[in-house]
Amino acid sequence: MRALKSLHTDEPEAAPLASIGAWNDSVAELKRQATKTIYVHSRVIYVGHVDLTSQTFFCRFDLFVAWDPKECGTTETFDPFLRMPQSESWSELFRFPHETPAGHVGFRATYEGVFICALELESFPFDAQAFDIRIQMGKDKVSGANLSLTNGYKLEHNASFPNMIAPQISDEYEFRPLRYSLSVTSRLESPEPRCEYMISIPASRKSGYYLSNHYFFVLLMFFFSFTFFVLPVDDIANRIMNNMTIFLINVAFKFSMSATLPKIGYQTAFDKYLTFSFVYLLLDPAIWSIIYVLENSSAADIGPAEVARLWVKNNWMAIGKVGLMLVGYAKLYYDYLVDRNKRSSTFAQMGKMDDALVKILTEQGIRFKPDGTLDNTADYQALMAS
Repeated sequence: MRALKSLHTDEPEAAPLASIGAWNDSVAELKRQATKTIYVHSRVIYVGHVDLTSQTFFCRFDLFVAWDPKECGTTETFDPFLRMPQSESWSELFRFPHETPAGHVGFRATYEGVFICALELESFPFDAQAFDIRIQMGKDKVSGANLSLTNGYKLEHNASFPNMIAPQISDEYEFRPLRYSLSVTSRLESPEPRCEYMISIPASRKSGYYLSNHYFFVLLMFFFSFTFFVLPVDDIANRIMNNMTIFLINVAFKFSMSATLPKIGYQTAFDKYLTFSFVYLLLDPAIWSIIYVLENSSAADIGPAEVARLWVKNNWMAIGKVGLMLVGYAKLYYDYLVDRNKRSSTFAQMGKMDDALVKILTEQGIRFKPDGTLDNTADYQALMAS
């Protein structure tokens, strides 16, 4: 066997891009040379307590770890410790010996913890998320050796077994089949590259709650704003005060919603909806203030002829505002359809679905799109519920 190439050098640092390229080449070479493979697959038991503000979630899952005793040693001489760096806390609940038909030995352990994930909320509340659990090679508990590529250890998915997720009870999320990805730690994270295994739990948000409680609330504000047009056109103060009151209610609602979301630097779909509502509710007092100023009108000097002209403008504005609301909601519905269609590509980017799982689902009548995502999602959900 060839000696493993070391990544440590006393030579001066090269240019940043050249250094990164050299690191990547060295990692690729180490992966080719690595002879001690640890195989893993998983079964997610429970996902819950998703906290949008802290971008964390709770998960309990089984991890199956196996290796060839000829490469790494028996369970008495080799006991790998796997880290979960992308977590607030985690613990091992149970551990049992585990053997595979291929003659590999290892263990099955049950873990639970609070894990951190970067939520993509641009399409909120019509978004899709990947709740990721990052598993990283640590040390051998017996010898104390680092389980790094430099020492010949690599991590792989056990192709003989599927990654599975148990049926979940969730009012907010609809879960998809598990996905996984393999990577290596960066040079900034570890001086010796270590393999990582990412369990991705894809889920799409059930938007019904937000539609009935949040979107509908703003729609009610829109309907209330139409009372502006039935007030006497010469009652300037009450007309403007009426809509400003509704506007301030909407602002208070915006602040209450902001407390439930993380401080992100972009607008969600719901933020855009509220922005539209702010502009929509401000149109009436803004336009009518301009009209009153241009016509030098006040409640004290509006005569019958001027009142008649203002009622004509009032009626046309009412028709225009209804039309604007319909156009706005048509645009929102179009954006919703676009976001929903993006979910397929979003799930495809969350990693790979293992072949063993694809085979099982195909045998159950589940179809897949060319990008590897579910084609008949409703059938999959029915299968999970059965």
